[in-house]
Amino acid sequence: MSTNAAAIDVSVVIVNYNTAHLLVPMRDALRASQGHLRLQLIVIDNASRDDSIEVIRRELPEALLIANEANVGFGRANNQALPHVTGR
Repeated sequence: MSTNAAAIDVSVVIVNYNTAHLLVPMRDALRASQGHLRLQLIVIDNASRDDSIEVIRRELPEALLIANEANVGFGRANNQALPHVTGR
């Protein structure tokens, strides 16, 4: 997955809440299916109480992480990603 803004084909926005166990399988599925596409990964964590933040930092170092201090809900969390989206 790439983070070069000029070369991004698809921006992927993930809203996470206490789903650390799903983050690596999600990453693996994206990598397996991306083909020649250059992906930008944006993860918004909605104040998870599990080890999601640590997993994101360790397993998805290329991702832009927005770590909310409170659960702001799915819609608002998605909106937080919009200023950072660079995919065509």
